[in-house]
Amino acid sequence: MTITPEIKKAEILNCMPVSAKNAVECKLPIAEEDVSSVIFASARAVLGSAECTNGEIRYGGKVTFYALLSGGGIKKCEAGVEFSYRQEIKELKEGDLFVGEITAENVRITSNNGIPTATATLILTGKALRKDYADYIKEVPEVCVKKCQAENLALIACDVKDFDLEEEFDVDYPINEVVWHGETLKVKSVTSGIGSVNIEGVVELSSLVLLDEGKTEYVKREVPFNFEQEIKFAYPGLIATAKASVVDANLKVVVDRAKGKSSIAVILKVCARTCVYENEAISYVSDAYSESNHLFLERAPLKVDKILGETVIEKRVLGGEIAKFEKSTLLVCPIFAKIEESEVVCENGLAKLNGVARVGALVCVDGSHLVETALVPFEVECDEACDKLSINRAEITSVDFSLVGDSLSVEFTVCVAVEKTVSSLCGFVVKVECGEERVKSNSAISVFIPNKNDTLWDVAKTLGIKEEEILKTNGDLAFPLTGEERIVIYREI
Repeated sequence: MTITPEIKKAEILNCMPVSAKNAVECKLPIAEEDVSSVIFASARAVLGSAECTNGEIRYGGKVTFYALLSGGGIKKCEAGVEFSYRQEIKELKEGDLFVGEITAENVRITSNNGIPTATATLILTGKALRKDYADYIKEVPEVCVKKCQAENLALIACDVKDFDLEEEFDVDYPINEVVWHGETLKVKSVTSGIGSVNIEGVVELSSLVLLDEGKTEYVKREVPFNFEQEIKFAYPGLIATAKASVVDANLKVVVDRAKGKSSIAVILKVCARTCVYENEAISYVSDAYSESNHLFLERAPLKVDKILGETVIEKRVLGGEIAKFEKSTLLVCPIFAKIEESEVVCENGLAKLNGVARVGALVCVDGSHLVETALVPFEVECDEACDKLSINRAEITSVDFSLVGDSLSVEFTVCVAVEKTVSSLCGFVVKVECGEERVKSNSAISVFIPNKNDTLWDVAKTLGIKEEEILKTNGDLAFPLTGEERIVIYREI
């Protein structure tokens, strides 16, 4: 007997973690003596391009440094520099698609041979997506087959696009200058539609403004957004994920001193990196037998992933007391809050995110401004079962400092968008060969004693007869079997 199975190719999406670190520096337009008056420094990194080649990733972009100085009153300075790096990652191949982001950490302002210099560590994190293919048998003619189904993840499309976001609001006092501003972007939902993906969220805008007589005021506003990103092959029901970040921000102040008011116009540029996936069902042959001949089967184990979707988890963290002061202190404003480090832990099918947040507040102690910082640990649990948890986004929002007496405390919200994946190991039959003929019984009636936990398929394969033939005369069997049953088989002689 010749067996010619129907062979198909399964597209398997292989996700590989990617990370890289590199140092960057930039000259600052300040005098050397001003370095000691820097009370806070930060940086905004923007990823311009990222290309995977054989054994490495090449990426580039721009980083802008910001410094807040207190000498002779609060003032600011900023400077930018472009960067380009190559990082060896042996697992990568040309054509792999990188999906991720870049951040600037460990920002420092120093004097380098008399030149004020800003330095930072650029951290690239994300994953590389690769389409692999695996052969599997879908049908085998003239034999009995056991068919199974696996949910397999397929990448439909990825896209990167910039959006402009504009907002204007009024305050009831004249503003001389915006000396510092920060933005925290929170994506609330990502939904696939017909030919597009909708991204909805909010940007928390914080500003420190300078008033008359050197006084300062803290301004906080929320700017909602709803972007429609065109993706040709998108349609409702697909799984859509997005990373979005503010890559540029401009604030313009118009003052009406006659009315004692000011208007702040905000123009933000937001970059959204969106991916659309589909869980495809693969129907494959996991086992086979013939009534006339013994078969030799070759199997190949294949791990496939199914994305359960993206879930946004929010948890309020009470950081408690982070500082005590002996001198007269005035809380000016929150100055930053970010996740310093994080780790995903999966145990017994449940996952949680352990992390540390670095928070800072601008305070005025006995007439001098300084930034008080602290590290606050947190834990966010994912209450749904999954085999793998990957973080699409993690932000700290709604930061509140309070100064009661001499004690400074903080609380904030950790907002994490997680992608939950269930993995399964499939035993694909990839080759079928025909062996010797089965030796058939000459008895009209025979009794078969099964093994414990045998299924109907196990019994039928052992006896070399169809499942329905067994059930005709043994309809009261309950599977899996206990091993105590007696299965009666009738044959025509």
